[in-house]
Amino acid sequence: MGRDPITGEALGEAYRQYASMQERVDKRVADLDLELGPVSRADQVEAIEAEEAERGTRRAVAGYDLTFSVPKSLSALWGVADAGTQSLIADAHHQAVAQVVAFLEREVATTRVGTAGSEGAVAFADVAGVLATAFDHYDSRSGDPQLHTHVVVSNKVLTVQDQRWRTLAGRPAHASVVALSELYNATLADRITGTFGIEWEARERGRDRNPAWELAPVPEELVAEFSSRTRQIEQEKTRRGLKWGVPAMLLTAPYLLAIKILTVFIAQAGPGWGWLHLVVLLCAYNTWKMFCLGPISLIHLARARLHEHAEHRKAARAAQVEHEPVPVMAGTPS
Repeated sequence: MGRDPITGEALGEAYRQYASMQERVDKRVADLDLELGPVSRADQVEAIEAEEAERGTRRAVAGYDLTFSVPKSLSALWGVADAGTQSLIADAHHQAVAQVVAFLEREVATTRVGTAGSEGAVAFADVAGVLATAFDHYDSRSGDPQLHTHVVVSNKVLTVQDQRWRTLAGRPAHASVVALSELYNATLADRITGTFGIEWEARERGRDRNPAWELAPVPEELVAEFSSRTRQIEQEKTRRGLKWGVPAMLLTAPYLLAIKILTVFIAQAGPGWGWLHLVVLLCAYNTWKMFCLGPISLIHLARARLHEHAEHRKAARAAQVEHEPVPVMAGTPS
């Protein structure tokens, strides 16, 4: 149950408790007809388990984690800058976060009042704001410079209309994620340019990803050097995509079998079945494609593994040098 951190007063109703998937299955199985035979009962239990697995498990939402992360080029600049510049960048970041949270309270946050059902009606009502706390983080999971802030927003909101605590409406919050992100990026860019006079430029981030605005003076090489987490993700995606090389080669067998069967059938059936030559050509094309795809994938996978191995060795050597003791010459004060 959400409670006031000072008075301990309950903020509205307690969080709902939902039965787990196994609890729902057990309840439905217990309600089955006792006269069912073993086979029928097993079929019913299997059907119930499949239905409940598809439904999944509902959980009460206590809050939302909104993560605001500065662009990678700005994090790289922040990571190598002096303390004064770092402070100015952090201030711009915090001001942008505060502006987005204010927009969230003013334009997005709302609650639902009324009763759902055939005889009821539900309406959105204004709230007095949101309860939130922010946590600053300064690096990524891989230890790269990555200035970002987690804003944890409580699911409890105070309704302006009757001063009752209710639940923050989830659908408007989820629907506004992209808008909040773009507002943060635009606000931060404006403040950074106003403070430092730095220009921005759009940069491609690879296939299946939208272009991102980055600081023009920060070279992509520096951004890539501080993006080890991204490299790890791309390496994992590459590894998973290339490991199908051998199965792809094995797929040539059914295509070759189909070609043989169709060729014999066409020869025996006569000219009326000549159109099957097109199917034979299609099977031959797929055979050639799968046969070539396998070795090429294996070669790329081997190159990816060798590159990963080289990266690990480079990181290990860097760590070893970092932790080696510095020798002190005789007669030199330590």
